[in-house]
Amino acid sequence: MTFTESIYHQLTDLIHISTDEFSIEWLGQSRSYYSSNKARGIEASNTALVKLMNKLTEHKAALERNAKHPFLLENAKRYEVLAKLGGQEIANRSIKSN
Repeated sequence: MTFTESIYHQLTDLIHISTDEFSIEWLGQSRSYYSSNKARGIEASNTALVKLMNKLTEHKAALERNAKHPFLLENAKRYEVLAKLGGQEIANRSIKSN
């Protein structure tokens, strides 16, 4: 399982999204981007991961602003963890390329 697949599955535990929505709204790419990458066994680009991190951070902030319930605050933390994983993946790629 690729890093991107892992993030997608963890995200779908938080919110119901299709692969098309993940590609367009979360990765900032074409409708079939994620499905195509998955079929070929390749990772999302760094640009797509940055878009994903930003979207995850937006959702975390929205939950923290508007939620008092512990369940929603816990979900905000889960978004934060996923965003940090994206940052680590980009950093790891940078280290490997140098």
